[in-house]
Amino acid sequence: NSNASIIAVNIPDTVKRIENGAFANDFKLKYVKLSANLEVLSESAFASCSILENVEIPKTVTEIGSYAFYKCDGLTEAVIPDSVEKIGEAAYACSDSIVKAQLSENIDSIPDYLFYECDALKDINLPAGITEIGEGAFAWTAVEKLEIPDKTVSIGDGAFFSCMNLKEIIIPESVKTISNESV
Repeated sequence: NSNASIIAVNIPDTVKRIENGAFANDFKLKYVKLSANLEVLSESAFASCSILENVEIPKTVTEIGSYAFYKCDGLTEAVIPDSVEKIGEAAYACSDSIVKAQLSENIDSIPDYLFYECDALKDINLPAGITEIGEGAFAWTAVEKLEIPDKTVSIGDGAFFSCMNLKEIIIPESVKTISNESV
């Protein structure tokens, strides 16, 4: 990236969409203030911004693209507001410092590899309306206890694979499919 020396960005309120890879690989980017009117964070928007600190996602955002915050090791939490209805696969994958994830109550499935290899992630809230947990969604995390929501019907391949700290998982009767190496 030709702007690899930018440390802080204040995105004006006129911006409604951040396109694919807009800030990807900005290795020195540490602070971002998003537009109060932002609606879409596209694919890989901030991918591999390795020291990017917590980004407050405005309550106007409805979509977070695949790999949007992939390998953002400076993030310690992922707070996805209830305005978000769609999250792409691996949106926060391989972000090693995320400890807490608070997901939108308005998503009905956890995408594949959402928090894959977020090895510090211990605290996850699974929204009540979740019907499906995608492949590898929480694999290689530090989660210790999980209660799968009552509306969940399927748990994808390797969803909780290699969660070495997982001591208890409560699976409701609504679950019809537990795929290969889910736990």
